[in-house]
Amino acid sequence: MYQALRDLDKGCVVACNGVAVGAGFQIGLCADMRVGFPEMKIGQSEVKAGLASVFGSYLMTHHCGIGANKTLSLLGELIDGTRAYEIGLLTHLVPKETVLSTAMDLARRLAAIAPTAMRTTKRRFRDATQREFEEACAEGVGAQTECYESGEPQAIQRAFLERRAAKTRK
Repeated sequence: MYQALRDLDKGCVVACNGVAVGAGFQIGLCADMRVGFPEMKIGQSEVKAGLASVFGSYLMTHHCGIGANKTLSLLGELIDGTRAYEIGLLTHLVPKETVLSTAMDLARRLAAIAPTAMRTTKRRFRDATQREFEEACAEGVGAQTECYESGEPQAIQRAFLERRAAKTRK
């Protein structure tokens, strides 16, 4: 799925309309541009579910500094759209009601670029990071396997479901 986004020969814009975490966040990081709004929530929350933050951390290295990356990856806390824009995770910050129209405008502008220029430029970005991308994918699979073998994600999920069931019974 992530490779398919990287392989697009056309520009790719993601409109973030609410919460972007985990795989949804990572899909956004594979896009060329990300549009969000100040009050949205975004982040790399895997560690809170007992999972390693490997692949998302790799993707964030291309958008924000190591300090912000470590904070997001190790604490698993979400940040708002304003902070995400400040550190480079969002490329455009607009009012909530204009997220989709802004994303569509950017997509139209990208579509107007000469196809060969777009394709070759995107290929250069992809080629420059492909080996690292493939390594991060493989490392992510290995890390998640290790986490699941420990039983920690399952225990965290079980506790979550028990808390939710207890609230429902009340």
